[in-house]
Amino acid sequence: MLSACNPWAEQPEHTPADQGTAGDAGPTPKPGGNLASSPFAPDTIARFEHLSLEQGLSQSSVFCMLQDSRGFLWICTQDGLNKYDGYGVTVYRPIPGDAQSLS
Repeated sequence: MLSACNPWAEQPEHTPADQGTAGDAGPTPKPGGNLASSPFAPDTIARFEHLSLEQGLSQSSVFCMLQDSRGFLWICTQDGLNKYDGYGVTVYRPIPGDAQSLS
């Protein structure tokens, strides 16, 4: 499933009701509010694709993800290292007894 969204879409102005009351933590953060940590330019539309076991992911519980300089998305699971190239998933697993494989 492919969906697109623009996290930089204009957010509604805060109203006094958003400010909370004394002792309250204040307004709830709105999505897309922290542009400083975003890897995308403000005029870029971010694309999201949902990957699951059906697309070849080795496990549905993901520990970490990283996109390398060539655009590959590396996904770490307890059942292996997954490389997503935009079309499919390649799973790399340790080979028992092979010191050159993943550990």
